[in-house]
Amino acid sequence: MQGENKKSQYVITMEDQMGVKLVTVNLRRVLYTSLILVIWLPILFLIYLMFPVGEEVRLLFEGTFISFELVSVAYFIITTKIAGNADLITTSFSIYSFWAFFEFFGLLLSFVLYYEQRDLTVYYMTIAAITIVAIMYTKALLIYIGVELVFTVVMMIFLKMEPYHIVGAAMINGMFVLLSRVLFKAQVSTHLMKEKVKNISQDSEKDPLTGLMNRRGLERNVKRAWPQASRNKHIFSIIMMDIDNFKKYNDHFGHPQGDVCLKSVASAIKSAAARETDIPARVGGEEFIVCIPEAGNQAEALRLAEKIRTGVEALKIPHSPLVSNPYVTLSIGVASVIPGEGDSFEKLYQEADNSLYKAKKNGRNCIVSGNYIYGGNTAPKLKEKTEEIPVTAPKKRQTAETRKDS
Repeated sequence: MQGENKKSQYVITMEDQMGVKLVTVNLRRVLYTSLILVIWLPILFLIYLMFPVGEEVRLLFEGTFISFELVSVAYFIITTKIAGNADLITTSFSIYSFWAFFEFFGLLLSFVLYYEQRDLTVYYMTIAAITIVAIMYTKALLIYIGVELVFTVVMMIFLKMEPYHIVGAAMINGMFVLLSRVLFKAQVSTHLMKEKVKNISQDSEKDPLTGLMNRRGLERNVKRAWPQASRNKHIFSIIMMDIDNFKKYNDHFGHPQGDVCLKSVASAIKSAAARETDIPARVGGEEFIVCIPEAGNQAEALRLAEKIRTGVEALKIPHSPLVSNPYVTLSIGVASVIPGEGDSFEKLYQEADNSLYKAKKNGRNCIVSGNYIYGGNTAPKLKEKTEEIPVTAPKKRQTAETRKDS
């Protein structure tokens, strides 16, 4: 029963994703269609003026063309403004109202044109545009079919349509409705395939035990974040962590319980490093890392490291009786740099690893950054207003003038 509930939740989620995706695609199609109409309608209007028609019909056509042109301009502006910013309800309303106006004007022109010249060209163009360009769910498609049916019946009664026109309209309507279904299913299949590929890609970058990124995911994110930090002159910090005496923990409690411990520690790390720019990952058996591409200063990285250290300590996970500390703790190394010429992520990673090694050598359950030690039982506590530690910055090349001044 519980499995069924999970399955239904997954289906709802996928439907919601699909709904958002189709709304986005439809909004883009409204934008393109309105732009085409803004350009094409004046040309069509000039062509129409070349044909002789009655005064009343001419006025109706001119009024319809001008109104449709104004509506198209309005919707082009509206869709341009709300693209990517509006909520789902506003966007959906804009989409459906546009196609409602489009169909209204198309059917009105079709009615007049058939009355005047027994021509259904505009009618066929309206059907084709709405059923092919707009992606419609079943409910929207049924409403559309109902409108078309009512319009066809009105044409049959008031304009006494020719039998071959009735058959032609029915055949073309049916053909385009089927084509609309095919296009809808193709769009859905494409979206589902993209989501599947995306999920596979994400899974390949995720540690299956802890849910954090693995090395592959870390490398991909760093490859994007490092150049960005270099361009913006932002501090890039690395917090490297190791569970203290984890081998003894596994030897005493067993590997299954060791996995439970790893999950708990990972959860504490993820909870602390919760900002969108933070990059937490598991890079070894009991080794974790958090990269901070946009640290305001090194003290910020140190405070996050202390938050993680105290967070894990607060879990009070019992440790092996063979170690001095009764609970599971972390040793942490922190390194920061403003990426410049000669700097690399690998160098910074090695610096953080060296700091981690120092933390282990200095009693564990502490944070080391360069020659500074924080936290733990013997090291001084990290204050909220930590004195800012100097950050390695790219060296400026000396010019002839600066050498002269010195």
